[in-house]
Amino acid sequence: MEESEFELQGQGTKVINFTISIPQNAEVGDHAGGIIVQPSSKAVNLESTGFNIVSRSGVRVYVHVPGETVAKLDVSGISFDILNEGQEVGIIKRGFVVSLVNAGNIRLVPVIDVKITNWYGKTVDTFTHSIAEVQPGQSATIKIPWEKLSPGKYTAHLAIKYGGAGNAEEKSIGFIVYPEKAEMVTWGGIVFGVLIFLVILKIVLSRFHISFSVGHDKKK
Repeated sequence: MEESEFELQGQGTKVINFTISIPQNAEVGDHAGGIIVQPSSKAVNLESTGFNIVSRSGVRVYVHVPGETVAKLDVSGISFDILNEGQEVGIIKRGFVVSLVNAGNIRLVPVIDVKITNWYGKTVDTFTHSIAEVQPGQSATIKIPWEKLSPGKYTAHLAIKYGGAGNAEEKSIGFIVYPEKAEMVTWGGIVFGVLIFLVILKIVLSRFHISFSVGHDKKK
C-alpha cells in the first residue's frame, strides 16, 4: 500500500492505492482477501480505565488467477432436523440441513430449489433458498426452514444449482413430521372420547337387544 497510516478529517475521503503481488505458484481460480482500516493507537486512549472500543471497517478483495476454472459442488449430507435446538425455549423450528463443499477453484453462489411431495406424490410446497457465496475449498452447512409442518410423511426434492447453466446437484430425502405435544394431547383426548362413546353405544345397543328379545318372547 502507498500508505499504511494516514490522517482523515471528519466527513473526509482519501484514495489509497494498493498493489497485490501474486506468487508464481498460486493456484488457478478465485482467491479472497481483505483490507481492514482502524484508528491508530495514537487515536485511542489506551491509558484510560475501563474498556476501549475500536471500530474497524473492511472491504473484501478478490483476485482471479487465470487458467482452467472448475465449478464443482459436493453435497456431503442432507437431513430434516430441528434447526434451533437449545436456542429458543418453547419454539421449535424444523427444516433441512444441507452440508456441502466447494470442490472447485472458483467461488460459487448456490441456489437451492425445493419441492416437497406428500405420501401420494402430490406436490404440497415449492420454494427457492439462496445461499451466501462459498469460497474454493470451503465447507458450509446450510439450514433451510420449512414452516408448513402438517403431520405426515413427505419427500423433499432438492436441486442445488451453481456455477452457471447445467451445473446442479439433485438430492431427495424422505421424512416424517410428527404432531407437536399439544396436538398429540388434543388428538389423544379426541380419540379417547370416541372410544368411550363407542363403548357406551355398544352397551346401550346390547341392553336394547336383550330387552327387545325378552319382550318379543313374552308376546309369544
